Parts: sequence; C-alpha cells; structure tokens
Amino acid sequence: MSTAHLTVVLMLDRRRQRAERVLRSVLEQAAIDRLEILLFDFGHHACPPLPGSDHPAVTVIPMRYPSSIGAVRLEGFRRANAPFVAFLEEHAMAFPGWAGALIDAFNSGDWAGVGAEVHALNPGGLGDALFNMNYPEYVAPAVRGPRLILQGNNSAYRRDAVLGLGPDLLDLLEIESLLNVRLAERGCRLLLEPNARFAHANEHIILTFIEGDYIFSRLFGALRGKSQGWTARQRAERIIGAPLIPFVRAARLMRNTAAKRPALLPLLLPALPAIFCVEVASVCGQTMGLLLGEGHTREQFLFYELNALRDEVD
Repeated sequence: MSTAHLTVVLMLDRRRQRAERVLRSVLEQAAIDRLEILLFDFGHHACPPLPGSDHPAVTVIPMRYPSSIGAVRLEGFRRANAPFVAFLEEHAMAFPGWAGALIDAFNSGDWAGVGAEVHALNPGGLGDALFNMNYPEYVAPAVRGPRLILQGNNSAYRRDAVLGLGPDLLDLLEIESLLNVRLAERGCRLLLEPNARFAHANEHIILTFIEGDYIFSRLFGALRGKSQGWTARQRAERIIGAPLIPFVRAARLMRNTAAKRPALLPLLLPALPAIFCVEVASVCGQTMGLLLGEGHTREQFLFYELNALRDEVD
C-alpha cells in the first residue's frame, strides 16, 4: 500500500540543467518521505538519465511527441498513488517547505485545489514586468485565502475531485483556468497557500513571450468556447469585439496595480508597449481559435513550455 501523501508531476525534454534543478528542489523537500515523483521525460532518447532520477521516490516515464500538457497531466492523475497531485514546471524550483505546506493545506479543509506563492527565479528586465502581469495575485507577498482561479501549471489538486469531472477532462487539463471554472461549478473550493512557495523562470525576450502567448491563446480560445458551450452568436460577438480587448486589458492592469500594488507601477509603466504587444498576440490567438479551431497548438505549446529560452541556465 502506498504511503505517498502528494504525487509531484514533472515534465522535461532537452533542457536538462533546468530539469535537474527542479527535480533536486523536490528531492530536497523535508517531506520527501511522503512524496511520489512522476518524471515524464520527452528527452530520454537523446539525453542521459537525469541526475536524481534513480531516487526511490522517482518513477521515470519515457515519453515521445506528439503529446500535450493535458495528456501528460491526465496520465499523472491516473498513475498517482497519492490523494493530492502537484504540478511543477521544469523551469521552476520549489522552495523548502513547499510540499509540506501543500499537504497541510489540503488537510486543513475540503480544498479541491491549492496554489502557491510565486517568486521570480530570474529577476530583471522585461521579464519582471511580464511576470507581474501574469501572476498579480500570486506574487510575494501573497495573501492566504480562497481563489476562483489558481496560477496555471504550478498548482496542486485533489485527485478524486479532478478525475470525477467527466468526459471532457482532457480538454480541461490543457487549460487550467477552465479546470478551475468546472471545479467551481461542481461546488469545489480553491485555496492560495503562501506557505507553499516556488520560483518561476520567465521569458526575457519579447518575441519568445509573444510566440508562447499566441499558441496558448489559440488553444484557449478554441477550448473555452467548446467547454462553456458558446453559441455562434457568442463567438461572433467575441470576434467583433477583439480589437478593443488589448486596450481594455492594459487599462485594467494599470488600474488594478495602482489600487492594489502601487509599488509595481514604476516597473510596469515603461513596459507598457511590450505588455500591449503581448495582449495583441493573445487576442489574435484567441480569435484564431474561435475561427479555425485549435490546430496543432496542443503539441506546439507542450514543446514551447519544455524548450523555450528563459534564463541563465539556458
């Protein structure tokens, strides 16, 4: 019988130094004796085994393309022996106490999902502004409490709550915000736990960020309409209003920052042109998703996440 309390799912490809770093950060957790680590390795055929992958807590699952983030997540939930399943990106790093804080948070109530406080792993430059744009509610110092949406790709979930969501679970696992919405519709609650802390490596090259945001947004646009049962009229309204969305989002970001975290304004204001470009890419992607469907974006986004340039280790 398994004694694991938390299953940690890691995905990696050829960026082995990044992957070694995140695996080491999990293996060094004080709660390692309560962890099960599933290592989905897309680079196994071209690279040597990852240092630390022979640890008794680690199970290596060789993978090949084509695949998708949702497909790996679903396999992770199915293989997990623990009641809670956490995801951590290969370009991230868990801080000491991360795993124990997640386990304690789940055991403190009927939470279906628990998110963590996020820090910048490679601070500086444009990456800081985009980092704060993407993680406004989760950056340190975060406030513990219920959330409607958890930060994508680095949160944890109650296994049974997710596996009971229905036949479109694969789509929901591709886009975590859609998963969060479905859990809320089922009466489930989500928690942000600041005692669980991790660091995330951000893109610093604007074109790299735009590429990833476009791919993700096209997939999001296609699956959002499908998941929420949008009518042809709702899709048309979204497409017609698309040109205004970058202006609205940029204005909302500035307004919310001024109201909640004014100290960040000197960081965000000089980056407004770049932020606006990212928002345009996002809207273009969502519009393409509504018009033409997802295309090959599932496979493209998985490859991007595991291989895009991010930090000094690259």
